[in-house]
Amino acid sequence: MARKKKTVRRKTSGPRKRPARSRTASMTARRRPRRSSKVGAEKGGGNGGGPAGLSLAELQAELTTRVADLKRRRADLEAELAEINAELAEVDDSLAAAVPAAVLLAAAPAAPGWLWASEFDGYDSLSYHLELPAAWAEAGRAAPLTRNVYSFMPNAVEHAFLHVGLLAGEVRTAGTAAQLLHAAMAIGAAVATAAREAGLEF
Repeated sequence: MARKKKTVRRKTSGPRKRPARSRTASMTARRRPRRSSKVGAEKGGGNGGGPAGLSLAELQAELTTRVADLKRRRADLEAELAEINAELAEVDDSLAAAVPAAVLLAAAPAAPGWLWASEFDGYDSLSYHLELPAAWAEAGRAAPLTRNVYSFMPNAVEHAFLHVGLLAGEVRTAGTAAQLLHAAMAIGAAVATAAREAGLEF
């Protein structure tokens, strides 16, 4: 006779244990919020409209109003910016005119040939610009001089230097006054040219 095989069951000491879940996964499952059926109604307004229950026509009107307001603000800002740029341009023009004038007035009292080597030690000033007025003042009259060929020229500015020198009296002061007069004439010519370019009439 064939022998029956005996099935041996292993005894367990206790109930079966479920596979352990990580602590993080269990905490995430507990904290996961439940979906509410009201979310769709809140987003859609409940009646197919926009946020807060506005219809499409109302939304379009609101957007049109806001766009018009933004355009108006942009126009105001552009106008203010244009005014600021105009004021800055006036300041720049004033500085552009003031700086050369200040340099000219500061350099005018300097002795001839002292500032720039291109003057060749002040040759023009010492040979006839200031020499002729001094010689005329010593002679008591403005007339051509046989020892200076430049005295046969018109010498309109040199005659002005003669009057300024006679008013100043002292030789060094007369030279400084003549150079300041020359600088003032240059500034006056620049102002007259700028006024003419701007269309102003005197």
